[in-house]
Amino acid sequence: MLQPSYFFDLASTIKMFGKKSKVQIQDRIDEYSMPSKDGKSELMLTEDVGTGEMQIKKIKIEDNKVVKEDL
Repeated sequence: MLQPSYFFDLASTIKMFGKKSKVQIQDRIDEYSMPSKDGKSELMLTEDVGTGEMQIKKIKIEDNKVVKEDL
């Protein structure tokens, strides 16, 4: 999948200023999270250390439901 031009800059920012999860969901998978600029949601970076594959999701709560949006 083709990533937007800002993707790698955003991933670096999340890794630098965000918090690394202390619980690993799988071996060789790292998760980082930080508040987004809007103050109402959180950005979550999931990185597969073995393959280098990364995903960024914006997580927010709307009407008492968790909404995840891929970036």
